[in-house]
Amino acid sequence: MLTRDMAKELISENILVNGVAPGVITTPFHAQFTPPDLREKPGAVYPYRAGGDAGGDGRDDLVLASPAADYLVGEIIGINGGQMMS
Repeated sequence: MLTRDMAKELISENILVNGVAPGVITTPFHAQFTPPDLREKPGAVYPYRAGGDAGGDGRDDLVLASPAADYLVGEIIGINGGQMMS
């Protein structure tokens, strides 16, 4: 709701607000603190692959900051390897 409320508030200033909702992202934190059986579980249910890499989200943010997204506002972009399709 914060993303959508900010989008409504700031559209009059030509500021387009969107959100990014990442799925499981492979990071050193998970390697150290998440038990192996939990790290492997998403791979069994994600249509694409288990865990994105931490550098991948930056590319998606670049698209949102580019002119290609000049009509996109108030959206939450799920970057999750198809997790929500399961």
